[in-house]
Amino acid sequence: MIEKFRLDNKMSMVTGGSKGIGFGIAKALAEAGSDIVLVARDKTDLDKAREELATTGRSIRSYSFDMSNVAGIEELFASVIKDIGGVDILVNNAGAARRGPAETISAEEWKTPQARWGKPDDLGNAAVYLASPASDYVTGHILFLDGGILSTFGPISW
Repeated sequence: MIEKFRLDNKMSMVTGGSKGIGFGIAKALAEAGSDIVLVARDKTDLDKAREELATTGRSIRSYSFDMSNVAGIEELFASVIKDIGGVDILVNNAGAARRGPAETISAEEWKTPQARWGKPDDLGNAAVYLASPASDYVTGHILFLDGGILSTFGPISW
């Protein structure tokens, strides 16, 4: 059963992959057997992330690129494809969350039913599942990784 979660012979590209959630996902994918392409703005952060991920024994490549440069994205992908031949798994993670000025958010608003915000490792496991053959028949489903916060809002109508 566990082999269905393996990502051997796969290439995963993670934007915003040098730290935080993106790094957590990249680490989980590498631990599941995938080779990794990291994309992030800061070369120093990329070098540190690449060095840490190299301990997994997987091939780790990195590209310093700002994903807000929409005009350059096509060129980035062309470079990646030229260098490695293609990507099997793409994690579009680059970005930032803005909930408002920190001083305006109450202590209650900061809490989820699990009494904490998610950690990068919490999301990495779900990414491995969704990228693996174990989820081949999972379609049309939204997987909420929110510590249960949506359950506090009542029924959601789509």
